[in-house]
Amino acid sequence: MGFDVRAFAAIHDLFRITRATKSAAIGSFSILGDVETEVSGSRIVQPVFDRADTADEDRKMVGGIFFRLNWLNYFKNLFHGGDNDASVVVVLQNSCPASPAPSATDTQNGNSDHVVTFQIDGSRASFLGKEDLHDPIYDSLEVTETFIDLGIDQSKVPDGLCVPTLSLHVYPSPSLKKKFETRNNRVIYTSAVVVIFSFTVLVFLLYDFVVRRLQRKAMDRINKQDMIVANVFPSAIRDRLYQAQGNALQQSQMVGAKTSPLGSASESGTMGSAPLADLFPNTSVVFADIAGFTAWSSAREPQQVFVLLENIYGALDAIANKFVIFKVETVGDCYVAAAGLPEPMDNHAIVACKFAREALKKMKEVTHEMEVLLGPNTAALDLRIGIHSGQVTAGVLRGERSRFQLFGDTINTASRMESSGERDRIQVTQATAELLTESGYSKWLIPRSTRICVKGKGEMQTYWVRRLKPPVPKISDMNAEMSTVDETIGTDGGESAGPCGGEQGRLVP
Repeated sequence: MGFDVRAFAAIHDLFRITRATKSAAIGSFSILGDVETEVSGSRIVQPVFDRADTADEDRKMVGGIFFRLNWLNYFKNLFHGGDNDASVVVVLQNSCPASPAPSATDTQNGNSDHVVTFQIDGSRASFLGKEDLHDPIYDSLEVTETFIDLGIDQSKVPDGLCVPTLSLHVYPSPSLKKKFETRNNRVIYTSAVVVIFSFTVLVFLLYDFVVRRLQRKAMDRINKQDMIVANVFPSAIRDRLYQAQGNALQQSQMVGAKTSPLGSASESGTMGSAPLADLFPNTSVVFADIAGFTAWSSAREPQQVFVLLENIYGALDAIANKFVIFKVETVGDCYVAAAGLPEPMDNHAIVACKFAREALKKMKEVTHEMEVLLGPNTAALDLRIGIHSGQVTAGVLRGERSRFQLFGDTINTASRMESSGERDRIQVTQATAELLTESGYSKWLIPRSTRICVKGKGEMQTYWVRRLKPPVPKISDMNAEMSTVDETIGTDGGESAGPCGGEQGRLVP
């Protein structure tokens, strides 16, 4: 079908632009159809040349292809599968100046417009009108993109004509707002989120507090238990106990049996693991007994007895820590300690005597201070100390109330040195005296003038160890012991003795 393009000004202008620019041209928006079924479209002209070489500037335009683009059909099914209840508003705008209001003839001939508006509802599209009909309240949500730009050199376009660049402006519609806006529920949702978050934080803080409290209690319990174990066992033995317990626990888990913390004996009397026992060949054992304690304690309240013992033993513990002496145990009013175990030391005899000399001095200080609180005759109490050096078997005797214990002749001999000694004096055996002499401490020693007879040992030559300084006079016993001997004279004030079992002999049980 042929028609005269000059009869349609808009189409004629497109051919003029195409002929001048030798490229395709698109016109402004036009209204297609009647008033009731009007839709917007755009005219497009594609030139046809006598040669296909696009770089040839001398080629001639011999024809053109003209067609109309119906924008409504273009936007249909654009969002295929979308939600028809949530729509967007699309505004198409060209860059050319808006044309004057068209006449009736121009409208019939398809005069162009500057802006057109569509609404896209999922797979459906509808033409809203020949102007920008979006709601201004959504201007802040506008999305703009360049839609069609043919890149034509505007200087080649004939005067009075324009090739537009189409831009696309997308806005939300009221239906989209209705679908995604929470409206009055915003406060409710926000409050719910705040409440949930606050509750979560509160639960976390409460959980953290409870866990910390439980951990603190567990650590306090562990520290107390460790302190109790440390008071009963040396650190080296304690570590070996923990290691043995760990090994026993692993074995019990494998066989499903139960083990006691210290590996107690089974009903048959056999042990589940090797006992913790060692031989210490070079040690010095100290026995320190409170002379006069039995008579003193019989006239005191139980609380007073324990106040005295706690103060005396506490002072001796401090001295033991000072000289790295291991406190073995306290049996009644007797304090037992050992040097050279569980950590070996070469000068164990010297350390034991230093401990004993310091203990005698401290005993006088403590009893004088406590006499005001505990009554008369408290300052009359003294220590009687015996020391012997030799080998000792030591270890953990497992079972109920297990503890670290010492065994051997050295223990018995040290005990007899204490029982056969004198109050406020330190008695040592020949073995200990020889170690002191070899180390250059012979000046500490005063040979006892009489040999003592010890059960199972026979006659023994023993020695007194000089005190740090002369004893402080005691008012309560000045008349009781006027025969105290000055160490510097070299006499011991002891009884005369004869052969073991003789008339003048002294048998130590």
